[in-house]
Amino acid sequence: MPHRRPEPRYTLLIVPDPGQGEVRQVSVGVAELRRWSVAGAVVLGAILSVAVVGVSAFPRRDDQRQLVEENMALRGRLHDIEGKLQRVEEALGRVQLYDSQLRELLGESPVRPGGSGPYDGHDAAILEEAAQGSLGDTAPPDGLMGDDEDGLVLGDAEGLSMDDHALDVVVPFEDSPALLWATELDERAGRLLARLSAAEPRLDAMTSRVEDMVLLQASIPHIWPSEGVLTSDFGYRRNPFNRRRWSFHNGLDIAAPKGTPVVASAAGTVVTAGWDKGYGRLVEIDHGYGLLTRYGHNSGLNVDVGDWVEAGQVIATMGSTGISTGPHCHFEVRVDGQPVDPLEYVQPTR
Repeated sequence: MPHRRPEPRYTLLIVPDPGQGEVRQVSVGVAELRRWSVAGAVVLGAILSVAVVGVSAFPRRDDQRQLVEENMALRGRLHDIEGKLQRVEEALGRVQLYDSQLRELLGESPVRPGGSGPYDGHDAAILEEAAQGSLGDTAPPDGLMGDDEDGLVLGDAEGLSMDDHALDVVVPFEDSPALLWATELDERAGRLLARLSAAEPRLDAMTSRVEDMVLLQASIPHIWPSEGVLTSDFGYRRNPFNRRRWSFHNGLDIAAPKGTPVVASAAGTVVTAGWDKGYGRLVEIDHGYGLLTRYGHNSGLNVDVGDWVEAGQVIATMGSTGISTGPHCHFEVRVDGQPVDPLEYVQPTR
């Protein structure tokens, strides 16, 4: 059996500072030195790998933090936009009410506004129509809209996290175009809301003026009070009881058979319904705006004081009560208490 050569060994001397201790020596074989070298290389490789991974992770963590911050800022912007659009929707509802009132006052079919509630896709059409270009064709940048029917995909409703799910739903854009889009939309919604807010007082004033005009028009006498023959005009005439004297006649006399219906010339409130020495059974109607009409010498009354009557409503029947020469309706129109010619307001039916 051949003789095996002994394994060479190396001795390492550890010499302390002079006079500080004893000299130590460590004997290491070639095999042990190889094992230590391999172990050292493995440890060094692991340290380098960890260092490389850590260094490469820093930019990713910065990107993650930036994306999460951008997402939170975008959420805040969209919350502001939602609030403004809600106020825009409420303002549009009030504008529709004004529109319905104006249509009704003008005799058109009123458009009843729909119910109010959260801003939804259906309201977007109304908003776009009302804005008439104020919001333009503003759309979110490509990639911001997801497959969700609600549009924006911003992660879970409870908040954002640093996990893969949160990063999947956040789409990075250079110079934050999503935030720029949200800011532009927020500003345009604010301008539209300001325009609607400025228009509301004008619409309210216009509605009030139109309402006053309609009420005034309805208050002006415009219906001939009774069928019959016009026997006496407004102005000076010979006194029917003394033909030698002239007297001023404050109204018109319309003759017809007793019991002929007498109607209100305009809508108003009955302020007199009773006996008067000269007029007999008298009806007076206050139409507002200083306008008043009188209907005298009636045989019967169909209304009481305080009643509201519409134009054309039967208020009495013709007669010859009071100082009268025969069945007729004495019809007067007074403006601020002064008699005026009724023929300036109404015309005989025949």
